[in-house]
Amino acid sequence: GLQWTIWNYLKVPINSDKVSTSADKVPTNIAKSLIQWKLIIEYVENNGKITSQQAAELLNVKQRRAREILSDMSQKGILIKQGTYKSTEYLINKGEKQ
Repeated sequence: GLQWTIWNYLKVPINSDKVSTSADKVPTNIAKSLIQWKLIIEYVENNGKITSQQAAELLNVKQRRAREILSDMSQKGILIKQGTYKSTEYLINKGEKQ
């Protein structure tokens, strides 16, 4: 299901020369990303779609960061991006090919 998809696609790259300093932060980053993705998915399931402005408000992040998160979810096949520029919306990918 969708939860497997999230776990399957969520990858946190670690630079081998920085493992000793950053390894302890990886679980926090994964947990934060999963929580953000879960909030976005729940919002889209309840509202049919989400914009970067709505995601920014939902996640309490800047709109630029919200766009990055939505774009990443779209690239990983979890969301489908529709529209361009200010009219861009994201919907749940229910298995359709992009």
